Amino acid sequence: MNAVLSIKYSLFSFVFTIAIAILSVYMNDDNSYIISNLVGVLAFVILILSIIGLLKAIKSIKETKKFQVFIAFILNIFFNLIYLFNNIKLLIET
Repeated sequence: MNAVLSIKYSLFSFVFTIAIAILSVYMNDDNSYIISNLVGVLAFVILILSIIGLLKAIKSIKETKKFQVFIAFILNIFFNLIYLFNNIKLLIET
C-alpha cells in the first residue's frame, strides 16, 4: 500500500512540474514577481512531496510487489535530485 501511495506522491510532483513549466512560459514583465513566487512555492511543495514519497517507498521495501516499490523509489529520487539541485543552485547564486 505504501508503494502505491509513493507513486501517487510522485505523480503529484510530476503534475506540479508541468504547472511550473506552464507558468514559466507565461511569465512576462507585468506578472513576473507573482509567478516567480508561485513557481518557488510549487518547487518547495514538490520537494516536500518527493521526500514524503521517498520515505513511503523505503517503508514499502518489504512488500511483495517489488516492481511498484522500485518505480516509486526511482521516481521520488528523480524529483528529489532535480529540485534539491535547483534549490542549492539558487542559494549559491544569491
